[in-house]
Parts: sequence; C-alpha cells; structure tokens
Amino acid sequence: VKTPRIAADPLLFFLTLLATVVGIFVIYDAGFARSIGSGGSSLSSEARQQIVCAGIGFVVMAIVAAIRPARWRKLYVPGWIVVFLLTVAVPFVGHSQNGAQRWLKLGPIPIQPSEFSKFGVILLLAGWFARRELARRRKEPTEGVAARKPKPPGFADHAVNALPWLSIAIVLGAIEHGK
Repeated sequence: VKTPRIAADPLLFFLTLLATVVGIFVIYDAGFARSIGSGGSSLSSEARQQIVCAGIGFVVMAIVAAIRPARWRKLYVPGWIVVFLLTVAVPFVGHSQNGAQRWLKLGPIPIQPSEFSKFGVILLLAGWFARRELARRRKEPTEGVAARKPKPPGFADHAVNALPWLSIAIVLGAIEHGK
C-alpha cells in the first residue's frame, strides 16, 4: 500500500502560515483590552476561536494536498455542477441572514454557496488549464472552430441578468469562456 505523498509548495505553505499567524495576532490585539477589562485572560474568545479554526484549516489543507491530481481531474466538472446548482438555488430556497438572501440552510448549518463557488472556480480553471496543456502536448486543437462545443447562446448573459451577484457573474463568465 502506497502512502499518499503530500504535494506541497513550500513557499505557498510558508505564505499561508504567515498570513494565518498575522491574522491571529491582529485578532488577539483587537480583543486584548476588552478581554483584560472583563476580567478574563489576555486571549480573547475570538482569538481562541481563530486558533482552533486555523488548526482545522491546516488539517483540511493537508488532507486536500494528499489527494492525487488525477482524482481532482475527475472531480472538477461534477464539483463545479454541484456548486453552480447550490448557487442557483439561493433565490428559490435560500433564507435571509443579516439582511441579505445569500444563504442556504442545511439542517442547523447555514451555508453561503458563493464561498464554495470560489473553490469551484479554482477547480474548474485548474481542470481547464490542465486539459489545455494535455491537448497542447498531444497537438490537438484547443482553440478555433475544431475545438469548440456547441453551447446555448447567451447562457451566461441570461443567468447574470436573473441573478445579480458579482461572484455568480464571474463564475458564469469563467464557465462560458472555458467552453
């Protein structure tokens, strides 16, 4: 049994760690006076929560980095479809929170599909660029009439007019540009 090798970029990992530490320090500094003034410890509840979330985030990052690229190539289209459907569902089954209807309720957990769309766009573009690179290596056409697939005319234009959020417009534009 092969153990999965984590494909990590040391510079990217260091910059992520640095940004996380700076963010935790800023939250610590912002809540320090209030936490001391209320008789608590110097570590505010927000800073503690941020440290826990950062730890969870780094564990998730390690798990995601252990997934082989071939598996990501298989997941980029289905993952994008799920994210797209969640985003389109918001105007119909979403609920308002803080004055904006951008949330879906999955049991007791409210989620904001536009946050997942960021990851979906990264997957979609990574898959598209990988496909282009493989096609370039095989000398297959990736541009022009030979490589184009038929699509509904003006699909993104109609969807963007129906759903006026910038993140959706960007994601739909990326899809239409990638076809």
